Amino acid sequence: MRETLLIILFFVFAAASGQPSRHAYVDDDGVLRWDDDQSEIVGFGVNYSVPFAHAFRMAERMGIDHEEAIRQDVYHFARLDLDLYRVHVWDTEISDSVGNLLENEHLWLFDFAIHEMKKRGMRFVITPIAFWGNGWPEPDEDTPGFSNKYGKDACLTNPDAIEAQANYLEQFLYHKNSYTGIAYKDDPDVIAFEVSNEPHHGGSVEEVKAYINRMVSSMKKTGLQKPVFYNMSHSIHLADAYMEADVDGGTFQWYPSGLVANHALKGNYLPHVAEYKIPYEDHPGFKNKAKIVYEFDPADVSGNYMYPVMAEASGRPDCSWQHNLLMMPCSWPRSTPIMARTL
Repeated sequence: MRETLLIILFFVFAAASGQPSRHAYVDDDGVLRWDDDQSEIVGFGVNYSVPFAHAFRMAERMGIDHEEAIRQDVYHFARLDLDLYRVHVWDTEISDSVGNLLENEHLWLFDFAIHEMKKRGMRFVITPIAFWGNGWPEPDEDTPGFSNKYGKDACLTNPDAIEAQANYLEQFLYHKNSYTGIAYKDDPDVIAFEVSNEPHHGGSVEEVKAYINRMVSSMKKTGLQKPVFYNMSHSIHLADAYMEADVDGGTFQWYPSGLVANHALKGNYLPHVAEYKIPYEDHPGFKNKAKIVYEFDPADVSGNYMYPVMAEASGRPDCSWQHNLLMMPCSWPRSTPIMARTL
């Protein structure tokens, strides 16, 4: 297993310059692979949000040039040998209420960050919809996007909000990066897309499946050939909808010490690394879905002793599935190709 870092996602890739284009696909066993040589995709990376929301505002208030900050940060990502970037885009800052993409400073800075990371050989998993307001830890601003108009719950059920999201996803994928000139749907360094960040569904299996398939169809309408993922760690009673929907895999979090204890945890939490229970892991439809851990952290544990063990957990020779990438415990089924810790 490679070095363990506190900033996390992951993919081991050759430098982009001079590398022939290749594309990702999910095989029949749910393993994410390159199409040119069928090798499994592996790597190590980070979440990063300077183009958006609180990070954008803080740089502005401190008189820091956003582009220069991005250049310096990406330089240090490269020094740390990070080679993949996962982000949930703040759609509320780059869309209007009916889902039209806004060509504004936030989108340009996102394009710039992608451009800088591509120069360092990094690859990407992009989540175009966050549903978030842009305020935390401050109050939300009155942004123009559909997420601000409808809110997260209504975005998942309101017909007008659903059509706004479909419109936005189509335009986002068609958008050509202002610096690279490549549409995100066509960028060979974009490994996969995740539809949205942590949707919390109610409703029936059929209603949820219809929502997911509407989102995916709007993405595929662009000619997108890349794998599409959907979050499967929320509203798990709707697992049938996720398994039956037109997606290539599921996204998950991993917090072996729990989350938000509001105090420093004492004691030995290493045993919690040994397993990750998925209630529906025996579902027939789960076998051929790729798995992404898009964020993880031994939350509230003082010190960093958990990270090396979490990293080692996916590389032990006694793991029966052998296809997992960084930091997944041996009880996980087969491949879990991406992880990220949100900064």
